[in-house]
Amino acid sequence: MSAIAPRTGSIAGSLVCRGLVPLWLVTGAAIKLAERSPMLLPSPVRDALQAVAGAMGRGSEAEFAGFLDGALRVIVAGEFTLAAAMIALPVFSRRIAIPVLSLFVLILLLVVARGEASCGCFGSKGPSPAAVLAGDALLLALAIGLKPLAPRSTRHHLTLFLVLAMLGSGMAFMVPARAGVKAASAPAESAPMPTTATTVPSPAEVAWPLPPAQLQPYYLPQFEQWVGKRLREQPMAALLTPTPPADLERGRWIVMFFREDCEHCHAVLDRHFSPKVPLRTLLVSVPDADPAAALPNPCGECQLRTLPKGPDWIIGTPVLLSVQDGVVKGHVGGTDAEDPDKVQALIEFR
Repeated sequence: MSAIAPRTGSIAGSLVCRGLVPLWLVTGAAIKLAERSPMLLPSPVRDALQAVAGAMGRGSEAEFAGFLDGALRVIVAGEFTLAAAMIALPVFSRRIAIPVLSLFVLILLLVVARGEASCGCFGSKGPSPAAVLAGDALLLALAIGLKPLAPRSTRHHLTLFLVLAMLGSGMAFMVPARAGVKAASAPAESAPMPTTATTVPSPAEVAWPLPPAQLQPYYLPQFEQWVGKRLREQPMAALLTPTPPADLERGRWIVMFFREDCEHCHAVLDRHFSPKVPLRTLLVSVPDADPAAALPNPCGECQLRTLPKGPDWIIGTPVLLSVQDGVVKGHVGGTDAEDPDKVQALIEFR
């Protein structure tokens, strides 16, 4: 009588690696595909993609937007394919689940360390990065601790994998791009300054650009590429509401993009722009902040403008620009904005 070989896995392990983990992965991928916004890619992923786009010669603001849309679809297709492999190829389910979850945990640790309010993993209104990190860590611990049943893969397993992978990838690339957002209203066009054949108005004498009738579905400004260029030439400049101060293109200014619920923004304003501003300052509010978490603005002397609601604003606030006679001279953003010396150097145009 031949001995029966003991099973080396468990039903619980199969439930985790062939059920819970792929469901977790598919849910995030489906939400990304439904919203189709690069805002749903965690900031470390966007940073890595920006480096790749730059190396490929597609680092300009307009080209990077298109690059990110394609990259988002590739990532969604990859997540669908990995989920299909975990479901249909049981022998590989745990070998895929552990490294995928480990990568997710690493990315989310970076997001949490940066103090970001959202990782975009489950949509723009999804749970906090800490909550998603806890979920990923729990699934990773279960995948490591519970070994699934691993029957030998058959032709039927492979066929199921190919069908599921092709279905997911097809959806990722066939869903059309998001449509633009209709602008709420465009102000009446200002009358042009009178000119003669020998008199050309300076940029400060020309009316500020009018907003377009159709807004982009999302904006991801590359502020470092603004340096050395006129502020008015940037697509986002035309979206400021109301139009900027008439003297913005005369002399020295600081332009700061912030969110009302951003603690880092509040700290920068409190440290450098309160109780008096060091020089004329224009604050630009990014409108996707949580009103319930809004912080008081400590800069009573700053002039305030806002961006329109509707598009996704892929801007890591705070961002500070130094502007001289309408030309952007310097930029500080990201973790550098938390360095008092770097912010002070920007203010002093050093």
